Amino acid sequence: MFAQLTNRLSQVSIEKSILALALANVLIWLALPLSLESGLRVDVAEAMAFGPEFLLTYPKHPPLSFWLTAIAAKAGPFRYAIVFALGPLFATFAHYVLARFASRLFSPQAGLLVMLLGVASSFATYLTIQFNHNVALMPFWALTIVLAYAAFENNRLRDWIGLGLIVGLGVWAKYALALLCLPLLLAFLIVPQWRAHLKSFGPYLSFLVFVMITAPHFVAAFKQGGGTFSYAVRAYNDNFMLRVQSALLITYVTILANLLIMLILGWGIGFRALLANLGTIYQRATTGDRQAIFTSLAAFGPVLIIFYASFFGVRSRSLWITPISLGFILFWAHVYWLALNAPQHSENNLKRLSSAAASIFALHIISYLLVRLVLPVQTDVRYPEIDAQRLTQLAQTYWREHNDRPLRHILILGNQRSLQAAGTIAFNSNRTIFIRYAQSLPFVHPNTIARFRRDGALVVAVKRPNDEINLNESLGPLTLTNVQSKTLPHTRGSDPQTQVIFSIAR
Repeated sequence: MFAQLTNRLSQVSIEKSILALALANVLIWLALPLSLESGLRVDVAEAMAFGPEFLLTYPKHPPLSFWLTAIAAKAGPFRYAIVFALGPLFATFAHYVLARFASRLFSPQAGLLVMLLGVASSFATYLTIQFNHNVALMPFWALTIVLAYAAFENNRLRDWIGLGLIVGLGVWAKYALALLCLPLLLAFLIVPQWRAHLKSFGPYLSFLVFVMITAPHFVAAFKQGGGTFSYAVRAYNDNFMLRVQSALLITYVTILANLLIMLILGWGIGFRALLANLGTIYQRATTGDRQAIFTSLAAFGPVLIIFYASFFGVRSRSLWITPISLGFILFWAHVYWLALNAPQHSENNLKRLSSAAASIFALHIISYLLVRLVLPVQTDVRYPEIDAQRLTQLAQTYWREHNDRPLRHILILGNQRSLQAAGTIAFNSNRTIFIRYAQSLPFVHPNTIARFRRDGALVVAVKRPNDEINLNESLGPLTLTNVQSKTLPHTRGSDPQTQVIFSIAR
């Protein structure tokens, strides 16, 4: 009885530790950008530029992250706190869900390891500051893993319904969730006990729920010509060497992400035990062990799809690994659990694992501080250092001097810096602003052009000395007037060469 009580108290302590780590990670990675960043990063600025229209689909991605950013902009003085909280909340919640799952599937110690590896991961720390489609997908990726395993093992209708619901909602974040669903489907078909569920109603009900959840988005995307689908599966006519480079990129990023985990885990349990139990998972997977098959395919199945797709012209991106990293962590938690239960294992050295994860976490914070405080002094101004309030004031003052109507339209002229400036101005304004790229004017509806001519549109461009930006009087169907150039305001550093250019288009 005393042993049972001690074990129960230990589990409660570990559950509290998991929750405390999750809360600490969210608070720290909210406080840091809230203190040190002013301008919006480019993905957030893009979401702010086009999200307020609340469309059911956008040209490149589904709308979830755009919508959430647009909602954050409506929070008045709390807008920056909310937009900076989105990333760490989504990423940390995903790791928390996975930690609780590992606690049930393996052991409480394995669950704590998942959370430790989460806070040591760049994908749950500084990379979450730029809330985008990859980060928005993370909770749905984690919940898909959890609900898929529950549905496969128990064949309960509630698990199948939950799986269809979560996968359907995840599609609204990013289609890349299919990279996880395909390997999990393979696992389902490989394992005879799971495959037998095809004779029951659950899998088909799950698919029906998925269709109901995704139908509005898919219908809207088809009506707009299927551009979102084309972008998701786009392939380039690259030569063989470029395709090899794309395959090597996803391989390289995968190795880096897993190497960090291996170093932390090896420090805690020993590298010999790590390699031995890595071999055990492989052996179990080849002999039909359900857990080994599931965790292996959830971790590395998505990477293999991207790897082979590279040879068909798909250009891989390093940040695609963001949600996939969740599967890596679960896989290594499985390795850790096997090590704990191995006959030759003598102790559970969570203290060494915690110290290793804490060291990496501290390194992330120090690196972020150095980048934000030192780099702007040595190089040209970057997105986070743009003085958002001052830039918005410059734009509003310029507009009032040349137009007696409220600012309702912005045209972006130039590169990503111009997009960032336009999104920042819109984010800090107290009204919804309609934003378009100037290059898209030939394809804009005539009624929209008529509104631009009636109300005027603020043209925003950010120019470095070597940038080529067309400031001719004609801008397609519109005419530019009152061109003014000012030094782009920034909070740190000195960069007099970067200019923000305003103009009126009618």
